[in-house]
Amino acid sequence: MWMLATVSMLIVLLAHHLGFIAKAYKVLGMITRCSMCSVFWATIVQLLSYGYGIIEAVAASFIAAYVSNWIAIGYKYISYIYEKVWQRLKKR
Repeated sequence: MWMLATVSMLIVLLAHHLGFIAKAYKVLGMITRCSMCSVFWATIVQLLSYGYGIIEAVAASFIAAYVSNWIAIGYKYISYIYEKVWQRLKKR
């Protein structure tokens, strides 16, 4: 256990020193700005970690990302309705 922890520490430290961590942070920052991208990558990682095949995981991730876009539209609509109701209640 300690050997694995030490090797992990050394690898991450070297990656940080060489600038790989900053580059990964920059790329992940771009992914997190897009909700469809976030859903795609989170879904694919989850499915692969549960042992699904790469083809199944990619296909399901694309579908989940597409569906998430429509659900996001629904969230925005509900948020719009909530704002209108809140503004009306605030005027009273």
